[in-house]
Amino acid sequence: MSETALSSKQVVNFILYTTYKHFHG
Repeated sequence: MSETALSSKQVVNFILYTTYKHFHG
């Protein structure tokens, strides 16, 4: 359960980070 939650959080963080870089890069 914790693994899935961690994976989801990492994916969301990655998407947010990529989007941020795309708009502020």
